[in-house]
This record gives sequence, C-alpha cells and structure tokens, in this order.
Amino acid sequence: MALIIHLGVQSVVPLPLDSGLIDAPLFHQALVDNLADGVLLVGADGTMSAWNCAAERLTGIDAAEVLGRLWSCRHLALRDEEHRAITDSDCPIGAALATGEQVIRRLELR
Repeated sequence: MALIIHLGVQSVVPLPLDSGLIDAPLFHQALVDNLADGVLLVGADGTMSAWNCAAERLTGIDAAEVLGRLWSCRHLALRDEEHRAITDSDCPIGAALATGEQVIRRLELR
C-alpha cells in the first residue's frame, strides 16, 4: 500500500498498488508528471518517493530535500482549522499509514 497525497484536496486515500492491477512505476510517474496540483507519494514504510514540481512551487521545498526521507508533518508545517500546528502524533498521513483507512481533514500549509 502507498499513499498519494494531493495538495489541495482534503483526503488521504490508501491505494492498493500491490494488487497487480496497476503498473505502479508507470502509474506513479504519469500521475506526478501530469497533475498541476502538488502531489507527494508516501510509501507504506513512510518514505517519500515522489514530490512533483507543483508541490515544490506550493511548499517552497525542493524534491531533493525530501525524497527518500521519512514523512513528517514538520516538512510542511501543517496546521488545523484553528491554525494549530499538526504534530506527527496527530498527523492524518500517519493515521492513514497506520490504519490503511481514508482520513479526511481540512489542513493548511503554513
């Protein structure tokens, strides 16, 4: 399982890439290359393996700074609806990785 996080959408959806129905490398590359919105991919082990140009533009973070590193909410300085910092223990991405369930929360980038 991997997570595709689409910046600008309020949902984190687990995607069963190991089902054999999707050629994962081609799918990931096409998805990341063709979306105008920011996209990052976090693997089941928490490692960030994709970060497109739009994610760079939206966050000001170069892909080289995050690719291959473990996901942390600190990378994006995520905030909740009351503008409070999201910690790794309260992170919806961590929750989706841990449970395999969709997590829907409205967050903002600082």
